[in-house]
Amino acid sequence: MEEVWSKTFEVEGRTFEAVCMRRPFREGFEVHIDVDGEVLTFAELGFGDSALLEKARAMVESYLKTKRGD
Repeated sequence: MEEVWSKTFEVEGRTFEAVCMRRPFREGFEVHIDVDGEVLTFAELGFGDSALLEKARAMVESYLKTKRGD
């Protein structure tokens, strides 16, 4: 059975959801974040909720800056 949970966070006044899924046969879990129809994905190796949310915020901020052309 697959373990799935989510965490919400804010970037630039918008709320995003990081959906976490345990990775079978691998250490840690995979994180998916939907940003305007584009799914950003990264592997989390169990550094804790704070690290997960900081990495998620950084990825979304970077994506939004790139999308705007900053």
